[in-house]
Amino acid sequence: MDDQNQPIPQDQKKVKQKKPLLNNKMVKKQKMQNKKEENLREILNFYTNQVDARKFLQKMKAVVDSNQQEKKYQDDFLNPNEYNEMQDIYEDYNMGDLVIVFPNPDADGVKNPSITYKEAEKFYDETLAQKNDDVSESQLKKEKEAFLLAFLMLDDYLDDKTRKKLKEEEEKKKKEKEEAAKKEYQDSQEQDSKSPYIEKSVSEIKMKKTSQLKPNATPTQTKRERAAAISQHSQKEKNERQNHPSQHSQKENKGTNQEKSQTKQREIDLDISDFDMDIDMEDSELHEDNGDGQQKEEVQENEMDQENEEKKKKKELNSYEKYLQFMEKYKKIEQEKLERFEKEEKEAQNRKLKGQISKKTIQDKSVSENDISVNQLIHQKSQHVTSDDTQYMDPIKELFKINLNDAKQFTKVKKQVNLGKYLEKVKDENTNEEIWICNNQQPKDFMTLIRFTIIEKLMRNAFLHCRQFISSNGAQIFLVIKSTKQVIMRQAQKVKVVKQLELGFADLFSLEPVDYKLRPLRLKKYLRSYQSNSEEDQRIQAKLIELSNQTNREDKIISLTNISTHCEQLYDKVVQWKPFDLRLNLILKQLEIDMILKPLAIDLNIDQSQEKAEILNDEPISIQEWQSYFIYLECILCFGKQIQSIKRSSSEAKERLKEFEAFLYKLVFRKAISDANELWFKKYKTIWRDISNNRSILFNIWDRLEIYPTAPYTEFFIPQGDYAKQMWRKYEFNEKKQRSEFLNMEKIKLTHAIVLKHINIQKMLQSQIALFYIPIHDPYQLNGEPKNQLFQTLEDNEYINKRRNDQTQGDKKLDEVLVQLKAHAESTDYDCKSVKEDSAFNLRVPWHVPIQTYRDYFGEKIAIYFLFLTFYTKQLWYLSVVGVIFQGLQSLSTPGLQDTLTVIFSSLVIIWSTFLIEYWRQEQVIFSLQFGQSNIEQVAAERPAFQGKFIRSITSDALNERFYSPFKRQMTKLCAFGISLLIIGMVVGCVIAIFIFKNKMIEEDQGPLLSQTVPGILMSAQINIFTTIYANVAKIFNFLENHKILQSFENSLVVKNFIFRFVNNFNSFFLVSFMSGFFPNLNICKVNEEITNDCFLLLSNQLSTIFSSNLTGSIPKLITPFVKEFSMRQIKNKLFVEKQNTHPFKYIDTQIEDQLGLDPYQDDKEEVDGSVLDYLEISIQFSYLILFGVSFPACFIMAFGQNILKIQVDKLRFLKFVRRPFPEGASSIGNWLIILDIITFLGIFVNAGLIVFTSGFFTKNQELIFPVILVSFLVLKYIIRFVIPSYPESARILTARQKCIIDKAVKGFSSNNGKPLTKTNFYSKIGNVSYENDIEEFCVDEQDYLRNKKNFESEHIDDDQIKEEI
Repeated sequence: MDDQNQPIPQDQKKVKQKKPLLNNKMVKKQKMQNKKEENLREILNFYTNQVDARKFLQKMKAVVDSNQQEKKYQDDFLNPNEYNEMQDIYEDYNMGDLVIVFPNPDADGVKNPSITYKEAEKFYDETLAQKNDDVSESQLKKEKEAFLLAFLMLDDYLDDKTRKKLKEEEEKKKKEKEEAAKKEYQDSQEQDSKSPYIEKSVSEIKMKKTSQLKPNATPTQTKRERAAAISQHSQKEKNERQNHPSQHSQKENKGTNQEKSQTKQREIDLDISDFDMDIDMEDSELHEDNGDGQQKEEVQENEMDQENEEKKKKKELNSYEKYLQFMEKYKKIEQEKLERFEKEEKEAQNRKLKGQISKKTIQDKSVSENDISVNQLIHQKSQHVTSDDTQYMDPIKELFKINLNDAKQFTKVKKQVNLGKYLEKVKDENTNEEIWICNNQQPKDFMTLIRFTIIEKLMRNAFLHCRQFISSNGAQIFLVIKSTKQVIMRQAQKVKVVKQLELGFADLFSLEPVDYKLRPLRLKKYLRSYQSNSEEDQRIQAKLIELSNQTNREDKIISLTNISTHCEQLYDKVVQWKPFDLRLNLILKQLEIDMILKPLAIDLNIDQSQEKAEILNDEPISIQEWQSYFIYLECILCFGKQIQSIKRSSSEAKERLKEFEAFLYKLVFRKAISDANELWFKKYKTIWRDISNNRSILFNIWDRLEIYPTAPYTEFFIPQGDYAKQMWRKYEFNEKKQRSEFLNMEKIKLTHAIVLKHINIQKMLQSQIALFYIPIHDPYQLNGEPKNQLFQTLEDNEYINKRRNDQTQGDKKLDEVLVQLKAHAESTDYDCKSVKEDSAFNLRVPWHVPIQTYRDYFGEKIAIYFLFLTFYTKQLWYLSVVGVIFQGLQSLSTPGLQDTLTVIFSSLVIIWSTFLIEYWRQEQVIFSLQFGQSNIEQVAAERPAFQGKFIRSITSDALNERFYSPFKRQMTKLCAFGISLLIIGMVVGCVIAIFIFKNKMIEEDQGPLLSQTVPGILMSAQINIFTTIYANVAKIFNFLENHKILQSFENSLVVKNFIFRFVNNFNSFFLVSFMSGFFPNLNICKVNEEITNDCFLLLSNQLSTIFSSNLTGSIPKLITPFVKEFSMRQIKNKLFVEKQNTHPFKYIDTQIEDQLGLDPYQDDKEEVDGSVLDYLEISIQFSYLILFGVSFPACFIMAFGQNILKIQVDKLRFLKFVRRPFPEGASSIGNWLIILDIITFLGIFVNAGLIVFTSGFFTKNQELIFPVILVSFLVLKYIIRFVIPSYPESARILTARQKCIIDKAVKGFSSNNGKPLTKTNFYSKIGNVSYENDIEEFCVDEQDYLRNKKNFESEHIDDDQIKEEI
């Protein structure tokens, strides 16, 4: 020990360097082992709730160390370290992205099963050992090792009997302690009455204090105390050498022999002093106990023998048993220490109550017994600064010695799943209410360990923010997950998320007016070519020279609020100008605009090289267009001057403007062209223009092509350069008017992807480790409810920074410009309206749904569902009007005319269905282009519930890939097919029974109303009952088929449900239409006693009954959610009692917890969302209309009304009654389009059969007429399909333009260094076309850029000279 602590002389150092390299290797190996142990210890600290938040979070601000503040943090959060991460996390007013709900393992009535080591390891491998790019395999291995070690630290499983016994023993011990404390108190009172005043010296009190804090020393303890004294002395000398190196260097030169002798002498002196103390203690004990010393010696000898026997046993024990033996000793010593400190606390309290402190000792500032306060003892208790054996015992180091590879030693290990008492319910002394207190100890049950492991995965590996809170009833624990902007951007760049460019940045000049040949008006010869020798051009040149001689020309800046009024007054003057004056002023105005827009084009890297070419075949435009164009230029000039003044106001405003300039000019262009058209329409308004809605005279490219202005989408990357900050489109996402490149929906999508990379959340939901996993609704974006109140408490308690009101003049002016241009922005440019406000019912367009708003909040999959539903309902309206007309004509016409009308209406149904499918294909394409879903790749995600054996993968050579036998899956499908046939047979039997019941009612003369209505109601009830039964059967068999890919699982479920529902709904219709002749005894087509065989009329009656029941059934669906909400609110108001909770997250937590009470759109235990049932309902309705709608034309108007109600019900469901669904991308409705196309194809055969065989119109040569009508319908269908392309021409043009824009706009902004020539690796492939050979298109030459800039500056100077001359 001494030799190691002494400094090494120079000569000895040289000798050590000549030693063999074996020691160096051992040192390196030891260092690597220590580093591994440190890493493992760090991970284990996460799992055991001992992480150092300050070190991990690396925050600049230190946590306040006051006791009151620390207590506050521990009371407010389930983990006190969470406070450190709150800083700057919630400044965006976002409550959170996702929430995982766990059952509270310490709640009342929770069962406590056991879990073995093998089960815990298997669970970790299936749910938490997710391989991904963010974490290396070695790190995953360490995390698993730390998890298993933390599992071994949990409390052992105890059955109910042993648990009761332990409770009884604990209660007995408590009673014994209480009785002993009472006796001690009584004895002390008796002694105080005998000796009222006792004065003690300082030395006696100190000796007593040390004797109270120290236990009776054993031989092993005395040895360790001596060693501790020596090590402390050597450490003290080492510190002195570091503080005074010069003095110690002189001592080292004299030699170390003297120091060695001195330390040895000190050690001898310490041994002698300790030996004397032992002798004194033994003498005193002999004097007091009259010969008990011999017995103590015998006890010590027995203890030594026991230690030797234990050492022999240790050799036979495994690593885990050694650890358990070590922990028994450690716990005993810890228990003794706690008892000792508790005793000290009681004595200190008793002394404080008695007040036995002499005035003399207080005046002399001596140490009295009373100075040992309770707080000091608690501090000593927490610090454990004693010379006990625990100072030399490290449980974690001993834990690392366990050999986890030897799984046999853990066969009998059973740990408890719940009831670890991490949370404890106690009664509040003030309010007498039961509250939950967090003990903030290390996990002692498996459920708490899992929760801490998930937090470690998400915080340490995924860099997400996590926050926990307990539900109001204490049954669940909520884990709120929230991402930061940096994490989202990093994830988006990594997974190559497709993002939209800012239109003002990428394609600003597409918003300027063009002629009918799509050429910009600013480039026409009317404005640019005035250098010819014509008389008019010479007059213009002379006028320019004349104006150039004028001086002191004022450049006025019109206020923002007066720009519209100024343009309106100016337009009245412009209309009166002569053609020459108009052209001259246009040329001057265009020169002023160029001086503003040319620098902007260079900054935004807009390629204008094509504009240098001469315009061929330039066609003139009308004077009215030029007059409106002048107003357009004036409006741009007014706003341009305002933006230029903002730039000059301050450097901060100029920097902020770099993020908004392109966006501002986009809005300016839109406002300018809109105001010019509005003034023109007011001036030249006519009745025809008002009726035809012809309100524009200026058109941009998008107006000419009849395409909505859409900026291109491309893969996201973090751009370089100041002006590149405005490359990506930004959205306003909260009431603080903050803007971000990512919508709240996109953040949830990316955060969800991050979570899935690290956790198999679906497996946890199925195993009930987690109860729910849902995205969090944003009340401001959804309902327009401001979140100021929710976050006000956080600002008041300084958990987040308060909003600043100290805006500069330039910032205020910029905000004013944004407000003035707000009306001409898109819905997401300004978060001005909530989803609820945009979804209000529109009486003029009852099928209205704001698709853009729904996409921005719910995602593309929900948006395209609503788009299809509204498109289908809108197209249904046209045929509904026709159907009502035909229904009226058929009821009034003769039988011959009825048959003719049936043929005509059947042809219309075929044409309508074909148009519907083909136009919907075009809508899908436009939707995918509008929202960047064109090249979306549906990842073949593996189902979490998939089970199989591990084998080697043939495709990827992975050694561990799950495999399930296809033969077993096919046998399961065969079994499912057999069960389906059995249920279908039962359905057919019920249908036949209903027909028999109908005939009996007709025979009994029950009347036409009962004989037709009651069987129809029974038919509807039978359909609903068997649909519900088979839906559950399909789920079971679909799960047993054990599909590996999620998409195949969904497709299989869709096919099962649709085929059964199709058979269940239409078997009676096919029986009536085509099979009544095969069962003459059933009298299937019998309507009444008079009409014994009219199948067409029977079909009409059945169809009217079904659609009437469906229409009336939609009304309760609309009312039921409101009734449910009202009843739940009343129950909550009666049962809920508001508690006096001062937690700063109180209102936020209440909002999140309330969302859990909503109905799930997607059941967490199922793997298919609610859109499957919605599409299934639409497809069945579509089948009724196409196959048998010709028998009852009025069913189309009933279907239209049903769809209107369904749209309103679905809107209300998403807004108020359903949890927020996970946003998903989608470019089409998937396989449902194939199903609908099959239905239209089948409808041709059914309609041809109804006309020929069922209607009675053709009684002869039916076998010949049927193929003729069938072929005619098929030819008609495919002619329509040929005429209407699935990919519209406008979409083709838009795709080509967007590709060109990406090549130009992105070029030069994706470089990561400052080299003159930089290749943009991010865009080497666009639209599945490789550009490696033409890589020069993706290179930026800075010299060319500077040269172009110099040329512009020279042009700019010339323009300035012209302006000055004018």
